[in-house]
Amino acid sequence: MIAAAYDEGTIALDQVGAPVAVCTLAGILVGASPSGRALLDDCGATIGQLPHALPDALWSVIAESTGDTPAIWHGEGGRSLGCSRHTLGTDHVLLTMREISERQQDLTRRLHQQRLETVGQLMTTIAHDIRTPLAALLLEVESVWERRDRLQPIDLDRMLQSVRSAANRLTTTVDSLLEYSRVGRTEVSTIGLRPIVERIDGLLRPLFRERDHQLRLDLSPDLPPVRANGLILEQALVNLVVNAAEAAERALRVRIVARRFDGECGGTFVPAGRILLDRGVQLQVIDDGPGVPAELQTRVFDPFYTSKEGGTGLGLPMSREAVVACGGDLRLCESPAPGACFALFLPIAEDS
Repeated sequence: MIAAAYDEGTIALDQVGAPVAVCTLAGILVGASPSGRALLDDCGATIGQLPHALPDALWSVIAESTGDTPAIWHGEGGRSLGCSRHTLGTDHVLLTMREISERQQDLTRRLHQQRLETVGQLMTTIAHDIRTPLAALLLEVESVWERRDRLQPIDLDRMLQSVRSAANRLTTTVDSLLEYSRVGRTEVSTIGLRPIVERIDGLLRPLFRERDHQLRLDLSPDLPPVRANGLILEQALVNLVVNAAEAAERALRVRIVARRFDGECGGTFVPAGRILLDRGVQLQVIDDGPGVPAELQTRVFDPFYTSKEGGTGLGLPMSREAVVACGGDLRLCESPAPGACFALFLPIAEDS
């Protein structure tokens, strides 16, 4: 309605209360409402005298967006701008804008609640994983104490090595649990992928051992830092890996594969459509389980849809919404082998 009125010349942008702006197809801003100018300034896109070029990074994401997919630009100070474009005549577009930082924080809070629920589900397995090395550690210590006067150095070395191994296993399990339970930062920032993936490996390893599953990491050595929210990324990966483990009725193999990509990502995706990142990091969770039946694939990201008994149907939709809000994407990918393949696409930090 605003677009039509502006196009007909029956409304001036300084009369509009909503944060909107008008720019050319080349990204030159020619008009903005007072709240639109203020929002751009707050997010780091300072606008001087009009006409004025929008920042290249902002216009790039706007130009690649569609009417159905709002552009999300991460500005300064952790503030993010959501921007939808609407055709205005033949050579202009109307931009409707909103700050999405508060929405991002709400998503983060909901995902943290999900993290705590995941910890609750894993506690029985984790307690067993702690009890086993703890019992081994106590047994070795008692043996050393009882034989302390007659132990040979080689026997002492072997027993101390066993104690060290059990203690390290305990430390890894407890540290992974504590780190995962932490609230963490709510804003998008520059993060490294390897520590996050290795922490998830430590957290879920007890679950996989108990069920005879295998979890393997395949991370490219030249992975660049990405622009994301660590809490969101961790929970999305945990959801994908745990879903795979719970869907399998036999021993399962799961791989977490991370590779840098340059150029358009090929393949068949659900939801369908082009990945808007021209380069970034692709993080895949691939399993050899039953996979997602073809007739259900278009529904995996629908809220409240679940094929799992006792499931809420919110894990995957919430994860995808949160990852997209960070400037990335989460899709179900066509898999050449039996099983399922989900992929996260994340922007490289230096490109943001």
